[in-house]
Amino acid sequence: MRLTLPIVAGLAAPLLYAATVVVFGNLTPGYSHVANAISELNLPDAPSRRAVDGAFVLYNLLIILFALSLRRGFVERGARVSPLAPLLLFLTGLAGLAMTTLFPMDPVGSEATFGGEMHLILAGALSVGT
Repeated sequence: MRLTLPIVAGLAAPLLYAATVVVFGNLTPGYSHVANAISELNLPDAPSRRAVDGAFVLYNLLIILFALSLRRGFVERGARVSPLAPLLLFLTGLAGLAMTTLFPMDPVGSEATFGGEMHLILAGALSVGT
């Protein structure tokens, strides 16, 4: 099997996500991988917010690239597959982009905003899609 850009994207995406959470979680004072939400790593006052946002945007773009090529890759190899899995993976990448760029998490203990509520809805959908 030849490694193509979409395949590399599909392999790199989860590694990037895990590394981002582990590294920046450990660099964030008081952050607990057990007690805190991952989205707390990119709250407006988080020390590494820009780096985490950049890594999460890249992660979601890699997921989208992989999803766009997934069905075609199966068809080229003679496999009959439903378009549902690639579609859900694509939508997961879009939801992740929206969470990072348009709908950030509300700071813990603050009043809920529309953006914060959307963040929670997208996080739930993203959990299922992932």
